[in-house]
Amino acid sequence: MSRRVLAIGAIGAVAFFFWALSVSESQTQRFTFQNDAEGWEAIPSSKAATLSAIADASAAAGHALEVRYRVERGKIVGLRHPVDGVKGTGVRVSVKTDTATVVVLGVIEKDGSAYNKPVITAAGEWQDVSAPFAEFQLADNSKDENGRIDPDQVRTLMILDAAGLVPQGGSGQRRLWVANYEISSQPEAAATKTAAGEWNFETTAEGWIAIPPPGGARVQLSVVNVRDNPAVGSGALRIAYRVEKKKVAGVLRQVNRFDGAGVRTFLMTRAPTVVVIGLIERDGSSYHHPVQMAPDEWREIDLRLQDFSLAEDSKDENGRLDPDQVNALVIADAAGFLPDADGDRELLVGKYEIVSAAAAATASTSANSTGGGEHAGTGYVPLVTTGLASASGARATKGISYPGGKFGQGVLADAPGELVAVPTRGLGRDEGTIELWVSPQFDMTNVRDFTGIVTMHPEPFAAGFKSSLLVFYSKDQKIVFLTNADSERAVSTERLNWKAGEWHHLAVSWGPRGNRLYVDGRVAAENRRGAPPGAIAPDVVLGNQTWTLLSQRFADTVIDEFRMSSVQRSDRDIETSAGAKGPLTSDDRTVALEHFDGSPSPPLMLAAEGTPFHPHVPGKAATLTVVAPDKFPSGTSLKYTISTPTGAVVHSGEETAPAGRDRIGVTMTAPDSTGFYRVALRLERGGDVLNVGDDWFRIERPEATPRAGETSRFFGGAGSSAASHDDEEFFRLAAAAGVRSARLPFEWAEIEPRKNEFVWDRYDRIVGWAKRYGIELVPTLFWDNPQPAWAGKGKANALSDDIYPPENLNAWTDFVQHVVARYKNDIQWWIPVNEPNLSRYWYPRPDATAYVALLRVTREAALRANPDAKILGLSVSGIDLKFLEDAFKAGALNYVDAVGLHPYRAPRGPDERVPLQMFNPNASRGTLREGFQAVRRLMDKYNGSQKKLWVDELGQPYREDFVLPNWSVPEATAAAYLTKVYVDAKAAAIERVLWFSFWGDYGSFALVKPDGTPTLPFVAYRAAADRLGTAMVTGEDTRAADIRSVRFSSPTESTEVLWSVQGTTDVALQAGERAFDLYAAGRIVSLQHRQELRRNAVVQCHRLCGKRRWQWR
Repeated sequence: MSRRVLAIGAIGAVAFFFWALSVSESQTQRFTFQNDAEGWEAIPSSKAATLSAIADASAAAGHALEVRYRVERGKIVGLRHPVDGVKGTGVRVSVKTDTATVVVLGVIEKDGSAYNKPVITAAGEWQDVSAPFAEFQLADNSKDENGRIDPDQVRTLMILDAAGLVPQGGSGQRRLWVANYEISSQPEAAATKTAAGEWNFETTAEGWIAIPPPGGARVQLSVVNVRDNPAVGSGALRIAYRVEKKKVAGVLRQVNRFDGAGVRTFLMTRAPTVVVIGLIERDGSSYHHPVQMAPDEWREIDLRLQDFSLAEDSKDENGRLDPDQVNALVIADAAGFLPDADGDRELLVGKYEIVSAAAAATASTSANSTGGGEHAGTGYVPLVTTGLASASGARATKGISYPGGKFGQGVLADAPGELVAVPTRGLGRDEGTIELWVSPQFDMTNVRDFTGIVTMHPEPFAAGFKSSLLVFYSKDQKIVFLTNADSERAVSTERLNWKAGEWHHLAVSWGPRGNRLYVDGRVAAENRRGAPPGAIAPDVVLGNQTWTLLSQRFADTVIDEFRMSSVQRSDRDIETSAGAKGPLTSDDRTVALEHFDGSPSPPLMLAAEGTPFHPHVPGKAATLTVVAPDKFPSGTSLKYTISTPTGAVVHSGEETAPAGRDRIGVTMTAPDSTGFYRVALRLERGGDVLNVGDDWFRIERPEATPRAGETSRFFGGAGSSAASHDDEEFFRLAAAAGVRSARLPFEWAEIEPRKNEFVWDRYDRIVGWAKRYGIELVPTLFWDNPQPAWAGKGKANALSDDIYPPENLNAWTDFVQHVVARYKNDIQWWIPVNEPNLSRYWYPRPDATAYVALLRVTREAALRANPDAKILGLSVSGIDLKFLEDAFKAGALNYVDAVGLHPYRAPRGPDERVPLQMFNPNASRGTLREGFQAVRRLMDKYNGSQKKLWVDELGQPYREDFVLPNWSVPEATAAAYLTKVYVDAKAAAIERVLWFSFWGDYGSFALVKPDGTPTLPFVAYRAAADRLGTAMVTGEDTRAADIRSVRFSSPTESTEVLWSVQGTTDVALQAGERAFDLYAAGRIVSLQHRQELRRNAVVQCHRLCGKRRWQWR
């Protein structure tokens, strides 16, 4: 799994050549051009341009200076005016050109230092420019001793058309108009004129121009008719170009500000690529959002401002996107930054629209809906179930408890996924304060790194990471306050020596005085340049990480008296709160105040009964025990509804809740059909809802029936963190789920932190649990963590995730030999390195030959330690045919027993023909099955036909909680993808598929939630494992051309799995067949019943074999 985010360079400003002028004294600070040019003259001479003052009703003051000139390649044309210093801090001016171009505002100091401010103009539109001198940049060919404009040293004012220096800048006669030029003391207060919020490209480019060099490639612009997609409209802007390395090819549009909450546009490319949607601020800060494009398909892009993230090579003073500072919109193909991209390309831009806040909110709600529940689409949706919201809107997850607090009770999150979410209504972005009392339940010497105390982070992750607020414990015994992931501006305490159970007051604030962190009423750290959070999420989370992929980083800290304010409170205010002898109170600046005296309530849930997933026998009397977080009040009733995973209700009822007790038994006849069922719970009194909850239980076959898949290792799981596996619960859940293989890291730096000093405790525990629960481990020796410092280089730099590969092969082989020898009785398969075809894990660039050298010594060391050891090699990201062939040429197949693939294609399904190496849009395209076949052909070509082929990592998230954008699909779609993957893999003779992940890793990638409850993908996983685990493939693709069909056979039954590849198709069931959905939920149907197949509705048809009498319904 790679966490690399494509970095596209900021669009570079054009460099201009200036020259000093002889100065005549002038004190004029404003030019209205009512009668003449007022001392302005042409550059380079009056022969090149003619000036005239004209009356123009559309100009700011009713008059303008008109300049007529001819554009010549390599030359600049424009105006200059001598001055003897200026009195002000910037320039206000209105400019208009008859052709879209780049106009440069410039000043030259006495020593010749030249500063400029480029302005992109649209044809025929007045552009009101307000440019503080702080936004002017020193010309590339100019030097200045102090690096800033000194107003009293300014000797020349300039206005230039740079078309002669810009490729595709044009030539021939041009006109430029200038009106109301003023040296202002408050340029930032100038009135602005926002460009139109929608461009349809029906007849013209509407002011969009080519991105200039050095960042922009040469392009040709034209407008074309569009008829294949009514939503796009009738016209599109066509951008034709040849790929140039390290350059983007695209267009930009000058605006004065961004009046909206998001962007909507339609794009189509003629080749697979990554297109960047960008916004550039006046200071050059570049924010962008990458979009992966398939060829010849219109794609509608809906983005919120939070979806844009600061370019990695760009800096912003406050670390957030400021809409009123945006002065350019960008659309660009980033093919020049992609491997193997070349040739002529074409990008079509349909309608481009700046959408309103209401429209963006609607799109956001739709995109981030999790498919139901009490809180779907309303603020932060925790990964696990919450109880009924309190009067203030706060919500608590399962497992939250209320022990003694600082005053009364406090709230405690002490298990994965546990948290409290508090609404942020009324909290502003520019300033605020958060105060709370904390009592860690551990000594600070035992603190876990990056455990969340207070976190705020909007999804999707990739954008929210840049708009976040975090207060967390760090492994060096500190508390850190971090906004917008800007570690350079983070503030932290000194090392703390707190003891378990101590109470301390904690506060953070942001605003005019920067970012401030307080401990026990005193300032512990501050950063005057600290930035407020880039966006305010709907909720702030207490006791854990907001990010679902870090839901195991719970605080294990009692929190009390939480107050959130809309202002940056004074040091005295914080000191007063810390010294209070009782609960905090609310004032007109308070937006949230939680005392946590038993509220909000955690959800209702099913009681843990020793075996995961609450199993019951089909058709027998069953009792579900419902547990409440508190004792039932008198006069209450429990209502429950039991449904299939798809929502079909199979049973409902109501029971009187026993007053004074905290649990009630619900007795029913278990459903006849095996599989998972969801139970929705509501506690009511007099029509009022007191609490809610939902949980799952499983109907299993009678013990007399052997469980298919019980001995199969085809079904497995993968996880990238040893910490998430360092818990017996992981293996208990995995065994109950049918997981028979588990891939996880055995990190070198953790096992051998110092040369020849080995630390085995964690891995001894993990190996022992795996053995106890019958799960085969497949460790990866070099994954997320860099090699030990003593062995070689670590990360590429302090802020990078990129890591160098093992360099000291002697040290590496010694480590391999030690770890394989220690676990030779328990572990057979070993993976040397994760995804060596990515620079993320093999910095600075992948090297197949070097990888094979490491592969060879790894195998030799492993076999010395254990002659029965097996090597799973390659483990490449995607289906990277080029890297695989390079490695095979170098002899890789001689040193492996199996080849590993990580064929991610999110958010595309297995049936879609997409680039097989998803991080390279120019890679060969195909379905997942075609990718498997291509690798097999390549292995055969290099005499590797006897080697096994594994999918040792593949997953699909169902919410935007991954570090790469646009990976998610709805939860039900993720479940369908999983089933298709396992069926395709089985049909292609793949040895094993290890799904990423099973539990505890990467949020919605995980099949099981942090609280142990299933997801829809997990329900599908277990159904497939039960039916197909040990079954043999007997045939495929016989129903119809547009239906994918694979037939399996086991000693007890035959199973056909089928789905429609495109659209919806009906099929007639044959005699003896029964149809079930991918979750194993279904019913007996009559013969010749027509079963509807949809694109992501996988159906299993079963025919009983032999003398078995049981039926799976």
